[in-house]
Amino acid sequence: LVEMMLAYCPPLFASARITAQGIDLVENHFAFNLRFPPHPDSQEEAYSHIPVLLDRLVEEVDLSPLDGEQRQALLRDVQYLREEIARPVDRWRTTVIHQVLDWMAGPFNGDVDEWLPSLSKIRLGVSDTKPL
Repeated sequence: LVEMMLAYCPPLFASARITAQGIDLVENHFAFNLRFPPHPDSQEEAYSHIPVLLDRLVEEVDLSPLDGEQRQALLRDVQYLREEIARPVDRWRTTVIHQVLDWMAGPFNGDVDEWLPSLSKIRLGVSDTKPL
């Protein structure tokens, strides 16, 4: 990723430069974070259970009594929540997350806790963050 450059008289001049592979790695944030994972702070560790709840929510949507377009819409909403929660915790738009959770509860007419119990757990987990 970095290479040492030496002049004709090494004691007089020595330097280093980033390689093309190093530039590519720095520009690709996903690959950089895979190779050099950031240290999670305590705030992010407190919300680490939410992605697990989102995986469980996908299973619950698949087992729900809805079918066709309504089920696909719920799965798209779960994907949208995943993208929103993939942000750093301090950048979460809690009002947007709560609105999507409300949309998802709509088709169940009050029986949402019976079919999607993870929905209320996600709402509780997100509610203690401060909104942007």
